[in-house]
Amino acid sequence: MATLKTVLSTAVAFEVHQAALRQGRSDSDYIRRAVEHSLNHESPPLPDAMVDACERTKDRVQIAAYLSGTLAKALREHAHQLDRSQAWTLRDLLRSELRRRGVLAIPEGAPSKTGAVVD
Repeated sequence: MATLKTVLSTAVAFEVHQAALRQGRSDSDYIRRAVEHSLNHESPPLPDAMVDACERTKDRVQIAAYLSGTLAKALREHAHQLDRSQAWTLRDLLRSELRRRGVLAIPEGAPSKTGAVVD
């Protein structure tokens, strides 16, 4: 068996110690079992994107989009091809898709500059 050193904050060390006492185990045995359990169970796959509403005002909502590495790379490359910012490119893709689905109306007299290809 290999020996590993673990440094925990006081609060976490206290929680580990209390949990180990409840199970009738030593702190090191409790930690070893927790690590083994974690390694034996696959974590669920992360989604490609997560969205979080950050700030709401009377007529607007600011939203943060957290993208996976694959999506972020594709967005960065597409923005570079369009010579636009990533924020502009993401908004343009969102608007184009919503218009394609008929959810967002095209404003009258709106310029038709878009980087998205709509089928």
